[in-house]
Amino acid sequence: MHRKRIFSNRVLCITLLALLVLCIGGISPADEVADFRLGNRLAADQNYDQALAAYESFIGQHPDHRLAGAALWNMASISMIVRQDYEQAARLFQSIIDRYPGSEWAVFAGQRLGRCLEAGEMWAQAAEAYQPAVRWLAAADQAIVTSDWAGELKRRLITSRRNADQHERIIGLYEEILAENPGAPSAPEDQFHLAEAFLETGDSLDAAENFALLLERYPASSHARWVQDEQADLLDAQMNYNWEPFSAFRAGQDLSRSGRYDQALGRFDAVIESAPAAMAQAAAFQKQLAEYRKSGDATALRRVIAAARGRNRFGFGGVPVDRLGETLRSICQARDQLASSPGDAAAYQQMGIGYYRTQAFQCGVEAYRQAIAIEPQNTVAHNMLGYCCISAGQFEEAISAFHQLVEVAPDDPNSYDSLAEGYYQLGDTTRAIQYYQQALAVDSTFSNPHYMLGTIYGEQGLRDEAIAHLDRYLQLDPGGYQSPNARAQLERLRRPEGQ
Repeated sequence: MHRKRIFSNRVLCITLLALLVLCIGGISPADEVADFRLGNRLAADQNYDQALAAYESFIGQHPDHRLAGAALWNMASISMIVRQDYEQAARLFQSIIDRYPGSEWAVFAGQRLGRCLEAGEMWAQAAEAYQPAVRWLAAADQAIVTSDWAGELKRRLITSRRNADQHERIIGLYEEILAENPGAPSAPEDQFHLAEAFLETGDSLDAAENFALLLERYPASSHARWVQDEQADLLDAQMNYNWEPFSAFRAGQDLSRSGRYDQALGRFDAVIESAPAAMAQAAAFQKQLAEYRKSGDATALRRVIAAARGRNRFGFGGVPVDRLGETLRSICQARDQLASSPGDAAAYQQMGIGYYRTQAFQCGVEAYRQAIAIEPQNTVAHNMLGYCCISAGQFEEAISAFHQLVEVAPDDPNSYDSLAEGYYQLGDTTRAIQYYQQALAVDSTFSNPHYMLGTIYGEQGLRDEAIAHLDRYLQLDPGGYQSPNARAQLERLRRPEGQ
């Protein structure tokens, strides 16, 4: 059976060329590295068989040379990516691990070794290859390790353990990761998956206890909300769980986002008085967030974050403060720019998007209004003004902003799409349909109106119309951010009645 390529030849060339730059940056006698340089040139020209011979010659002559690891890496990558000879590639990656134990070479080789073993459905061995790399990434400097990289490798490890029916090993892995760094950005997700792993083994009590820890340690995370929405019955049955503190915390978050700051502060005070210590600390930070959303003072919140780092074992209750900090820094930069150039519409836009991302929606409204006052034809500012109003629950104001957007950009399908969104959020589906159709009249290939019309028609029980629009959405944007929802809706719509 034909196996799917794991990487493209383009990626291989980029990998090899990057190694070429890195590996010959130092000083080596030209005759020593002649075969290595030749291998790089041949690989860049996609003469892979000759490149393999050149690398093998180099290693044979200079087995202890500092570039021997790079030559082995290139040989293994060619075997894996071009030849799809996963057994040979696995042997070469393993030789790198054996030569350079505990090094970055070993970490990167472990990732590739795991992929090769996956291709042969050797799940237990793949998991053993991934595990050291996952541990290394968990302890590495966050400046060089992206959350996507670490998350993707962790998912591969867990999938391999699950396919090998090693559920106890999954539990042990998550317990180890959480014990080492319970305040890591990934900790809420890790706590969630630990609870799920207990469920998979049929251990309902331990699952409930770990879901409860998620609620108490990381109440601001989306995973905590999911637990209350989907697993409340489990916690009630196993623990008779007291939902009052978390419900108050969640209500405070919703009030803070919608601009009812004084009510939000009251809810968080109630949590601080009655909740477990970790949730109380998370509530104290949420109070600071509410004050920020009320005032727009990004500088003050940055100081709060800097002073609190390391004081709470569980971080900031599930708030991704590194990302938050970057956005606050952007707002401060925009304020500094406006201090010297008060007529800079771009700076107001920079502030507006920062406030939007940090859910300081009323501050975002004011920033975008300032941008529009300076540049009345600024379509981005009109559009984002509307979405700040929607997020603040000010639907009439949002619709007004979107009507102005239509006046400014009547030939842009996004203008009508945004106006339709405003009416949909207001609950006026008749006008929402009208403007989504208007967006398609301007550009029939604009994908979002198809998704939304499919959703609305599905809600109205118009099955055929819903299917037609959702199918069209997936034709136009198969990898779009709404594509999973579109496929799920189509699956439900096409399911025979009664199933």
